[in-house]
Amino acid sequence: MALKKLIRDLLSPHPSLFIPLYRMLAPATHQKLLIGPDTDIVIEGYARSANTFSVVAFEKAQQDEVKVAHHLHAEAQILQGVQRGLPVIALIRQPADAIRSLKVAFPGDDENQLLRRYVAFYQAVERVKDHVVIAEFSRVTSDFGSIIAEVNAKFGTDFSLFATSDDAVEGVFSSIDTINRDRKGDKDLIARPAAHKEKAKTSVTLDFDPALLAEADRLFATLTSVS
Repeated sequence: MALKKLIRDLLSPHPSLFIPLYRMLAPATHQKLLIGPDTDIVIEGYARSANTFSVVAFEKAQQDEVKVAHHLHAEAQILQGVQRGLPVIALIRQPADAIRSLKVAFPGDDENQLLRRYVAFYQAVERVKDHVVIAEFSRVTSDFGSIIAEVNAKFGTDFSLFATSDDAVEGVFSSIDTINRDRKGDKDLIARPAAHKEKAKTSVTLDFDPALLAEADRLFATLTSVS
């Protein structure tokens, strides 16, 4: 796992290196996550930024099957999508919130290393911000249909909108629960709100490097101001 993270972190800013290497080395079950010649849209963000909710809600809303590149938490996906002129949704969450959530799942990870990864990811997004739709966490979970509408307006697509309602959101969470059960996932890794996770977050102490946190906060503010 550490080697995989190192490869991702080193090569993700360079799609021409990351994508063929990932295609060569990743297990077959992960190949479908990678951007390819038949990709219709890229939905990608730093971990714990409503990645699963976005992808499940998007796919549920569509009448026809769509090919989504997602869940690699690699800026290479976004950069390649922009290069190809594809619709791209760049997901983002306030940095301390994203990393606190990650620390619940991976308590041994160093928060400043996680923050460096956040900064690297969104510095890449900042360079192409005019060519993507920025989707902030709270907007994703409360009004994802407006994000799809923004995609359609920006890219000339006609994706069906996700109609946010209590039933529709619960349907997304039900699908996420099924995904987690099928993968026999750890309860702390499940990508949906849970009472035990919210309680665990209160005990997470984050000792960020001030300069690094300032850059992460700047990126969040800059990118969300264009959405």
